Amino acid sequence: MQSVSTTEKKGGKLMDNLTFLDFFAGIGGMRSGLELAGHKCIGFCEKDKYAILAYNAIYNTDGEWFENDITKIKTDTIPKADIWTGGFPCQGYTEEIKIPKFCTTLDEHKDLTKNFGII
Repeated sequence: MQSVSTTEKKGGKLMDNLTFLDFFAGIGGMRSGLELAGHKCIGFCEKDKYAILAYNAIYNTDGEWFENDITKIKTDTIPKADIWTGGFPCQGYTEEIKIPKFCTTLDEHKDLTKNFGII
């Protein structure tokens, strides 16, 4: 695949050299797309131990910021980035599809989206 690049300026900064943080990273699908577009990942957040193993095997994460639990992130530890991306956990939503009636209980995975908005 070839990298897509733009030269449009935004606030005096070239759009093809943006930095980003990858929240709810999974195995890095969002990262792949942003890196193909010419941007640089400076850190990620993921809780699933197997996803973290895969992510670290796929990408060179040496020296990058990392947090494994979005509910415990201290905002003053998050590095400055141009973009925050988040592939929100889908478990709470996909499970509802299998249930014939509307689920009224709050799934712990759905609740994590609030943390993303808070930080």
